[in-house]
Amino acid sequence: MKKKKRLKKKEFALGLRRNPTAAEHALLVAIAGMPIEKRFTIYAQKIIGGYIVDVYIPAGKLVVEVDGGYHKRRTVYDSRRTAALIKYGYRVLRLTNERVFSDPEGCLRAIEWRIAHPELDVDVEHY
Repeated sequence: MKKKKRLKKKEFALGLRRNPTAAEHALLVAIAGMPIEKRFTIYAQKIIGGYIVDVYIPAGKLVVEVDGGYHKRRTVYDSRRTAALIKYGYRVLRLTNERVFSDPEGCLRAIEWRIAHPELDVDVEHY
């Protein structure tokens, strides 16, 4: 039964990877457009601890979530999910759709800073 559930989650993650939201796509395009010396490895729609995260960056054990309007109705779930990711040793950066569209360079700077300065990091940051 667990194997079947895991397989369904993998298939679902693959579907999300193939059809990202407009904001997720914009962030991934911005990251891909970075100068080669600044780029970092990313995984889109990665399964971590039973959750599918929008972007995972192994360089800083950093999870980047791109939050659309529906997240305003899911605050309890998002808080539990974030707490679980932190418990597993990950750091979480939440970016709003609006921020990704209006300030993609600022989003990239926030990601770069968190990777470069994990010792100064807080567990969760909204940017």
